[in-house]
Amino acid sequence: MLELVTGVAFDDYPASEGTMKAARELVGFFKHSSQAEAILLSKQVASRAVKPIQDVETRWWSTHSMCSRLLKLKPYFDLMEVEGTLKSNLTEAQWKVVEDSVNLLDPFMCAQRMMEGESYVTVSMYPYIIHKIRGWLLKMIERPSSQQVFTLARKMNRVLEEHWGCGDAGTVAQEHLGNGPRQRPKGIPRIALLASLLDPRFKFGAGLAERDKAIIWGWLEQDMTTIAQAEANNMGNNNVVEGAPRGGVPRGQPERASMYDDLFDDLQLLAAADANNNVPNALRNNNINEDPLEERVQAEAILFRQEAHLPLKDQTGRWNNPLEWWKMKQNQFPLLAALAKKYLAVPATSAPSERVFSTAGLTIANARARLLPETAAELIFLHDAMPAIDKYCRLEHVDFNV
Repeated sequence: MLELVTGVAFDDYPASEGTMKAARELVGFFKHSSQAEAILLSKQVASRAVKPIQDVETRWWSTHSMCSRLLKLKPYFDLMEVEGTLKSNLTEAQWKVVEDSVNLLDPFMCAQRMMEGESYVTVSMYPYIIHKIRGWLLKMIERPSSQQVFTLARKMNRVLEEHWGCGDAGTVAQEHLGNGPRQRPKGIPRIALLASLLDPRFKFGAGLAERDKAIIWGWLEQDMTTIAQAEANNMGNNNVVEGAPRGGVPRGQPERASMYDDLFDDLQLLAAADANNNVPNALRNNNINEDPLEERVQAEAILFRQEAHLPLKDQTGRWNNPLEWWKMKQNQFPLLAALAKKYLAVPATSAPSERVFSTAGLTIANARARLLPETAAELIFLHDAMPAIDKYCRLEHVDFNV
């Protein structure tokens, strides 16, 4: 999703030239010297000692991880430099470039981790996160903390527009009809736009202009009409939202929770601003409708728009699950519940499926080359299934070993 950062050079600004090369050499020094690595680890708290991380130049997130780790280890590098056990430390100017790069990429890293999840709904976050990323880059361009940040943010914003469009009102709902660089799909996918309005946390159209919301609601009404017609012809399907995963985004470490909070900082304000404008004009001006089917569709849409939005977190700080909300509301909004079941289950990225391939590669290793296909498939399935089974058995107080 956030491939727009890939290929952006972190040494674009002349004063920062060579910084990332020097940073990689610093990491390499510890990678190739067990003695230096032992000294570095000995200076840290034993239970929290960490090593430098080597990045892959074509993977921006690994560069972010490398720079973040270097900043964490900077006090120990400085101490080793004073003691004479480190001669390849970065200059203060280079440390500033590393810090600027991390600060600029922090929202991207947070967004990617959110979107790569597989135990909670992700696709509905798509439009809002793109909106936030666009706003973050514009903020960095307008009020940069350094020339390095200004140069990087401006280049990244150009790439953002190439991949996701300009974000102007009326364009967000249409960009997916065209192609971006290298004939790749451009803009936010239609499924993500539909899912965002079906998610009770984002149903007020967070990050979308009124013109775009009107277009998307038109799509939803068409889908609702199709379902209603099928039901009328005795071809309806079960709208029960089953298998709602328990919980939401893992709470994780306090600093990570803080990053998520920063990413969604204005969500509540946007919901409050939409409270008095939650019924589309097209529905307000069409109070009389002779078609019972169309009347049902519009009535359900109006009631859903007027329903209070679901906060991102509950009072205990636990992330609310939109599928649990729909399970309670499916009888009240049967047509929309069917669409929610269809769209909210879509993963936002290919990361979950890529993890399966990674698991398969580790399972069918050279030492296990004679595994039967059926055995390999069962081992791969159990790799992900056993933690989930164990979790639900503990929640239900079931002894799995009996």
